[in-house]
Amino acid sequence: MTDTVNTENKASNKLVDAMPDWGAFVTELYREDVELAMQSLREEFELFEQTGEDRYLLKTLERMIKARGVQNITRESGMSRQTIYNLLDGKMSPRMDTMTKLLRTLGLRFYLAPIKPAKPKRVREKKYV
Repeated sequence: MTDTVNTENKASNKLVDAMPDWGAFVTELYREDVELAMQSLREEFELFEQTGEDRYLLKTLERMIKARGVQNITRESGMSRQTIYNLLDGKMSPRMDTMTKLLRTLGLRFYLAPIKPAKPKRVREKKYV
């Protein structure tokens, strides 16, 4: 039984090793196409607004930072490498000035827009006869 489990684990590990590194692929795409990176970030932010789930938003930010080069981002933003990674790993919650500084370094800014209210439902008037 143990030999079967070990054989399955080895086969599974080989499969995982053979899979492409999608993170590196996406990072390279972001390096080549800044508009694609920004569109991805906008979509992830919208998803975050709807669900409160931030891991994909943070992953997209991380890939954008890696596409520009972490060393470049730390130099341009004045933030330490550790601070950036702590933000992206969710180990610390960013202050507004920290996020603004990071986004500005990426060529982005916060933009506030009104929330579109739901269209009012039409109410049928009751006719009394």
